[in-house]
Amino acid sequence: MTSDRRDEPRRRDGPQRRLESDARNLVAVVGAGPYGLSVAAHLRALDVPIHVFGEPLEYWRRHMPEGMRLRSPWRASSIASPSGRFSLAAYEQERRAPLERPIPLANWVEYARWYQQAVVPDVDARRVTRIEQASDRFLLTLSDGDQLVAARVVLATGLDGFPRRPPPLDALPPTLVSHTADQARLDVFAGKRLVVLGAGQSAIESAVLAHEAGAHVQVLARAPAVHWLTRSARLHEGMALLGRILYAPTDVGPAGLSWLVAAPDLMRRLPPSTRQRAIRRCLRPAASDWLRPRAEGITLTYGRRVVAATGTTGDGVQLSLDDGTVVDADHVLLGTGFQPHLDAVSILAPELRASIRHRDGQPLLRRGFETSAGGLHVVGALAAASFGPVMRFVSGTWYTAPALATHVARRHK
Repeated sequence: MTSDRRDEPRRRDGPQRRLESDARNLVAVVGAGPYGLSVAAHLRALDVPIHVFGEPLEYWRRHMPEGMRLRSPWRASSIASPSGRFSLAAYEQERRAPLERPIPLANWVEYARWYQQAVVPDVDARRVTRIEQASDRFLLTLSDGDQLVAARVVLATGLDGFPRRPPPLDALPPTLVSHTADQARLDVFAGKRLVVLGAGQSAIESAVLAHEAGAHVQVLARAPAVHWLTRSARLHEGMALLGRILYAPTDVGPAGLSWLVAAPDLMRRLPPSTRQRAIRRCLRPAASDWLRPRAEGITLTYGRRVVAATGTTGDGVQLSLDDGTVVDADHVLLGTGFQPHLDAVSILAPELRASIRHRDGQPLLRRGFETSAGGLHVVGALAAASFGPVMRFVSGTWYTAPALATHVARRHK
């Protein structure tokens, strides 16, 4: 697939300059992942002027392991587009070759790039380094020092900056302990003793890929067992009609509850405690059933918690568990998930971040995904506490993009 020169960072010489823009109407979209691209496509379809920042699909290309496959089924893996013209099915038809199921990461990234080049070809690949409020507008500073004034900002930075690194492992250097989001290649652990913490999809799939690359892998999990998604796999494959009845098209959460969380507007109106219970139920650690046969040969240790971790003289790490046992490893890989929090969004100026109403670091969002800092919108993982767990998955774009775009377009008119 050919590259689009408009995706390349723009270079400039001389002092800092202010980009020309109609700040009364311009919407700056910060992030060019699935949510940023989908929101931009829907805004553009409604004739709202936009400027999209970020390297397209950077997180997917650089922070997800080579060889992984999407856990989400086919019908929940398309990026929402106006009129649905740029779905996975449309890409497969244009490609003139069927895509494998489950979808390989490399194929999905190719699809997402096809989507981007067709719908939002003019992405500005520079990074936004700071967002601050300037009267009733926003001032964005870019990685090369340029600045842009916008009427609204859509924060669509995905999971970047949110990896959960639990103590005591957070004190050890990255040469000894890293997060699954830091390891795009698992073959670097070939021949080494690798301990993977966690029992979710990221932990188990990373363990499998490292094992297949020649690592000696042990999985440590606090859970009593891995929750294999066996029943949902049977319903999706062998009993597809029943699966479509029990599971919403977004395919987030167990049967039945899946339909509730597929209604983000309703989720936003639920009492916070009820909404949080639904989120926890839907986001509990689980792994695809198709990983189970590939996990043979991996040591699985359940019901254990790391209480101490120290580096060893042999460039390794020693883990002390809550049952008194000790585990030695060359490296520890954290499959401990993500913890979205406003404090981790370093590009927001402190004054702007402090003006956002939140609960435990999660922004309280109004219609159109707007924060209490009027004109600043948040989509993706940080929106889950308000709109439900589907915001953590690509399938959430079907609601997010048109809802936000419609809200903004009405305000502009």
